[in-house]
Parts: sequence; C-alpha cells; structure tokens
Amino acid sequence: MAASRICSVAGCGKVVKARGWCNAHHRRWMRYGNPLGGTTEQGAPQRFIEHLLAAEPTEACIEWPYATLPNGYGHLWVDGVDIVASRYICERVHGKPPTPDHDAAHSCGRGKQGCVNPAHVSWKTRSENEGDKVSHGTSGRGENNHFVRLSEEAVKEIISLKGKMTGREVGEKFGMTRWAIYKIWSGTNWAWLETEDASTPR
Repeated sequence: MAASRICSVAGCGKVVKARGWCNAHHRRWMRYGNPLGGTTEQGAPQRFIEHLLAAEPTEACIEWPYATLPNGYGHLWVDGVDIVASRYICERVHGKPPTPDHDAAHSCGRGKQGCVNPAHVSWKTRSENEGDKVSHGTSGRGENNHFVRLSEEAVKEIISLKGKMTGREVGEKFGMTRWAIYKIWSGTNWAWLETEDASTPR
C-alpha cells in the first residue's frame, strides 16, 4: 500500500486533500488564493503587546486585533499556554496577581469588546470586579441579563408577596412557574436584590 502524501506546507504534516495541500490549507487557498492566507504571522501578537507597552499612554480603548475567545476577550499563546491578552498585559504592568482568583479588571468596562489598553487594567478581586460591572452597566445580573423577563421592581413585588399569596398565584400574576417564584423567595435567584433592598435605609 502506497504511503499517504503529506501536505506540502512546511511543518504541516497532515495528509494531502487536494493540490498537494491538506484539507485546512486547501480551504485557505480556496478562500484567500493562498494556502497560508488568513493566518496570523508567528510572533505578531507578542510584538503587538511589546509595542503597546512601550507606547505613550492613551485614555482611548485599544482593541485586540488578533484572535478572540467566544466571550470577546483577546487571547494569545505565551510559552505554549493559551492566555487572555488583557490578563497577560495586566501581569506585565502590575506584576503577578495577588492571588490566582484575582481578575484583570477593566476600568473602561470594555473587556468583552477586546480592550487591551494597559492603562485600563488592574488586579481586583472577583467581588470588586463584579461591582465595577454593575457601575459600568455591563453586569449580566438582574435586568441586564438578556434572558430575564422581570424588572427589579417586579421582583421586589414578588418578594413582598411571600406569605401573602401562594407560589402558584404569584406565578400566574407574573406569567411564571411557581418554581421560578420559589427560587426568588428562597434566594436562589435575585438574592443580591433582596440583600440590597434590605440594607437600604427606610
């Protein structure tokens, strides 16, 4: 049996699909007219970061021009490890995080838009970072969660009805299941709102 032909692109090592290239390099040729088209030049992300760190500070957000994660954060490979770009930059500017649980928080609130401005990142605890998200309006909790049908005022009313109406009755009033109502009453959902409401001077 004849040995399988190997892709002609140096260092690839995959089996030929067509025209002397593997499936991936053949698709790039079909799309870009070049089997290496659409790829990031090796070392380019790292060079971009070095240039960024050496440049004069600016207040404007700087968007990561390379690969991004599904959540919008830029990422790159450093010494064989896939790392979030803003976290790597934060470490370069401020040193290692105080604890592994600290976040590289963005003062601009645009981490998910790929901002990597060194002046915008700093180490913060998860609770501090979540507090910043609320102030930036980028938190996924409460009304900012796209899957939530309730307003904060409606939840406060539901909480106030605990013990006065059954879960089924409240659910019918707000177009929800009784289980969803019980989750609010038990603090499984929207617990932060009940806590904030209870701490508000009356």
